[in-house]
Amino acid sequence: MSIKRNDIIHTVKLESDTGKKIVKVRFQKYSELSLASIDFRLDSGADISTIHKKELNRLGYSMDWIEKNKEENKNIKIKLADNTERNGVYVKIPLMYFMEKDFYDFKIYIVPDAGFDYSNLLGLDVSTEFNYFTDNEDGILEFYRIDKSKFAISKNTSRQRLGVINK
Repeated sequence: MSIKRNDIIHTVKLESDTGKKIVKVRFQKYSELSLASIDFRLDSGADISTIHKKELNRLGYSMDWIEKNKEENKNIKIKLADNTERNGVYVKIPLMYFMEKDFYDFKIYIVPDAGFDYSNLLGLDVSTEFNYFTDNEDGILEFYRIDKSKFAISKNTSRQRLGVINK
């Protein structure tokens, strides 16, 4: 199956100085039907998506809400900068909207500890729902529609790792 130009959902400019793939993701605000945009870095090396807790706070999800609603996933191991591993912790956001696709009860991973956070990273749990093409020469990233994801997130928990926790 060949990709046609009219299958393009959206084109994103790469950051000119770093080439990073920064995309806008929309989340449902707490106790509202409205959505708010947050910038995320598309990370093809991360199996899961992560968010900084201050962004959740900006959406109206308080630290008390995060504490009451966080869940631990013992099947996801997160490797920290000091080479230790911990179980993944996530919260469910009622709706995430990205590239014309709704993700309901979306699990997004956080660092539950005060004073530590992940960067906003969009991982394979989202990006495999699309075909995308990086055109480094023109500095753009193109997203294409697909009917069904052709990829499966790895079940091998030793591969499910994230980068450094930010202080």
